[in-house]
Amino acid sequence: MAAVVETLLGSYYFPSNLDGWTTSSATNGAWFNNSTLAWEGPGSMMLRGSGTIGVSPTVKLKGQSQVEYRMYFSPVSFESGKSFSIEYSKNLGSSYTTVVTLNSGTSLNATTFVNNSAFYLLTLTLNGISWNDSTRFRIRVNGADTSDRIHFDAITVKGRTNTTATGSTIALATATKTAVLSGWDAEGRDPMVQTEVRLFPNPVRNRLQVTGVSGIRLWRVYSPTGSQVASSKGAESPELSRLPRGTYLVEIETNEGTIHRGRFMAAVHRPPLPVPSQRVCIAAMPTPGYVRRFIWMPSVCGLPPALPRRGFFHGCRGRSLPPFPE
Repeated sequence: MAAVVETLLGSYYFPSNLDGWTTSSATNGAWFNNSTLAWEGPGSMMLRGSGTIGVSPTVKLKGQSQVEYRMYFSPVSFESGKSFSIEYSKNLGSSYTTVVTLNSGTSLNATTFVNNSAFYLLTLTLNGISWNDSTRFRIRVNGADTSDRIHFDAITVKGRTNTTATGSTIALATATKTAVLSGWDAEGRDPMVQTEVRLFPNPVRNRLQVTGVSGIRLWRVYSPTGSQVASSKGAESPELSRLPRGTYLVEIETNEGTIHRGRFMAAVHRPPLPVPSQRVCIAAMPTPGYVRRFIWMPSVCGLPPALPRRGFFHGCRGRSLPPFPE
């Protein structure tokens, strides 16, 4: 059986805007600048009122046998009995199919959350759907009035191939907001967020280290295009020395299910140079006792360009030499 391949195809953290999402109302659906109500970073997408919707950018899901949609949300003043739904479209938004409707209630279960101002993690695992490259996701809030609002953050869409599961699953759980990994700029320098959870060294040549996280179950590393390029189980990060230079996303999942995310820079990997077939060339002046020794490449020995041919005796003989220093 072929191995399951997982790819991050969409990620939306709303750091300073709606991150490509659109809303049906600029007043009731907007970027909200309040880190207390954001799962990660300074902002979130706020939807309030009745019938307000938020629509994701188009996600290319063609060829995926399983899709995971995950997001964090925090309800504020949301009345009991009111709801919001998650929907998807395969025709760029012309029509939508509802995946789940979550209701506000008094006890937590797979489709019910409890008010208020707590964080919840929703994970939808979708199987048996013929996905395409015209997919969009939509959140529809059905509150009583504009005082009913929900803040959404850290929305990710992952695709998996070679899976055999059927049907779809819904998982809803409370989430404890913890410090997230430091972010790094495009050059891998200067943390954008200072927290007690820290990745180092950055840039990295071999393996990452992390402080402030215990009980690590799994590491996942994603390329700038969203492809998973490395993973490992347990406390030790995957070997990263072969990654091309660039900025990467890392996810660290603990035994309790908490996921920490951050970015790091991969340094240029330079494998050891092979020992070349080198030769020693002896160039002698006619003056007795004056001998100079030269080492050069390629292995086919010839008179070094710096030496004039006239007045010199030269000869070559093979010899094994250590590689040149870098």
